[in-house]
Amino acid sequence: MITIIAYPRNADDYTICYYDALERLGVRIIEGDFSLRWLNANRREVNFIHLHWPSFLYGDKRQLASLNKFLRLVSLLVLARGFGIHLLWTAHNLYPHEANSIAALDRLARKIVVTLSYRVFAHSSTAASLVMEAFPKADRKLVVIPHGHWIGFYRNECNRAVARSRLGVSDDRFFFLFLGSCRRYKNLEYLVACFQNGQFAGSILWIVGRFQNAEYYGRVMGQIKRQPQGLQLENRFVPKEDLQYYFNACDVVVLPYLEVLTSGSVMTAMSFGRPVVAPRVGHLQDMVNKECGVLYDPLLPGGLRCAMEEIRELTFDDKVIRQHARKFNWEDAATRTVQALS
Repeated sequence: MITIIAYPRNADDYTICYYDALERLGVRIIEGDFSLRWLNANRREVNFIHLHWPSFLYGDKRQLASLNKFLRLVSLLVLARGFGIHLLWTAHNLYPHEANSIAALDRLARKIVVTLSYRVFAHSSTAASLVMEAFPKADRKLVVIPHGHWIGFYRNECNRAVARSRLGVSDDRFFFLFLGSCRRYKNLEYLVACFQNGQFAGSILWIVGRFQNAEYYGRVMGQIKRQPQGLQLENRFVPKEDLQYYFNACDVVVLPYLEVLTSGSVMTAMSFGRPVVAPRVGHLQDMVNKECGVLYDPLLPGGLRCAMEEIRELTFDDKVIRQHARKFNWEDAATRTVQALS
């Protein structure tokens, strides 16, 4: 039997759905205690350790604490290898979106993880190529698995009219939506500026999500205050059961990342049948076709604004978008994982 120590098991909806699919195939998933003592006591019970975001295990605003956690992580991985336990890493990103207090640790940690890994998972062929380019030692370790869709996982019981009524949005407004964690790499100041400087009469843009950094919130809000017409910012976490109101009310989901390898937010939008505007980078190039949205060149000045103007003139079929999203499923991801580990 394949037994995996998951670090972590239920961190977010991705790990919940992915590990549930693996368990349906008979894989045993254990929520591990991240300690050398626990690993030593349970070394005969497991075959693999699976990491998703290694930086979560050593990141700290205090440099000394970060260094100590980093050394602990490396010690655990080396000990696990000595016990014959193989390391797995899913490359959700090439490097952490926010640098560690000791910036050099991020690159060093990635190199160590890739070197020690038995398998490295990426979510598309393009993402795999980028991982290979950044980490040549990932050669022959890479396995492409899909990022599953969320259809049926999130509640989706309301139509556009009900959703707009709930949010107080009139039916005649073209509704751009950003929804998700509001972090610097999401490029929200640029999104606001593009909306303010584009041809968007009769349109609205809502930015909805929790800001983790007060200074960044202040910068985005300051940008909005310069020309607030049509703009709304909600600095709050949206519960899963309320996602349906925002996605069903909006016309387009805009995700103006500065950099990204894989995007669960794009898959969320497509699972609700919403077209997206996003940069033509990473995994997005393999996910978003012309029936599902508009991708823009992030190096082209005005690329995001032009894409937002273009998508207002296009027509999309929510059923076609959801049909496309269904091609990316957790069962396939689990099956490919088991095949790679058997």
